[in-house]
Amino acid sequence: MIKDPDIWRRDLLRRARRLEARQSQLRWTHVSFTRTEQDIMLGFYSVRKIFEAGKMSLRARSLQVRLLLFGRGLSRMREEYAPILEFYYNLTKPQRHQRGLAFVCSQIVHSYVFGVAVGYDGGFHGVYFSSDRERGSRLYFVSATEIVRIFTRVGADPDVEFSPWAEENLHLHRVQVAFPPPPRRIPPSTYEASRRHEAK
Repeated sequence: MIKDPDIWRRDLLRRARRLEARQSQLRWTHVSFTRTEQDIMLGFYSVRKIFEAGKMSLRARSLQVRLLLFGRGLSRMREEYAPILEFYYNLTKPQRHQRGLAFVCSQIVHSYVFGVAVGYDGGFHGVYFSSDRERGSRLYFVSATEIVRIFTRVGADPDVEFSPWAEENLHLHRVQVAFPPPPRRIPPSTYEASRRHEAK
């Protein structure tokens, strides 16, 4: 559960802008690859937390993500360090593929194979990925444009409803705890005290 989805969404929009700018970046260093990896990983983690917390509109939740799918090559997946993609997957026959937002978030957050793809002339092109569960049979690719579209769509999504939370003064800590929204049958006035406290 998350306390303030607005802050999470604003962070997603910042990541989307950075990734969009990287599509025209010509010089790539080790740091560039790592920062891009961070923005993608943490961005999809944020999308998943917003999704699971129920702080996403139905339209955003039903997003279909455009992917390329690659089947397994002739070699069986083992604990190898390199080269991974060419060795284990058939990269010559990509298939157009679509999957739901929750599936793609899970694949990337739990990725075993994860590689940022950059053009030989520069520019962020996308990501190859596959989770520990899927890696033995298939590999996915999502374009940079599609990642920016997802982060922007979720980041600009309107707040679905109030996010209830409570503050507790424990023996050693002051703690703010978020929890699921109440069932719709409970009047919103029940949580007016929390609303007033949050506005301070």
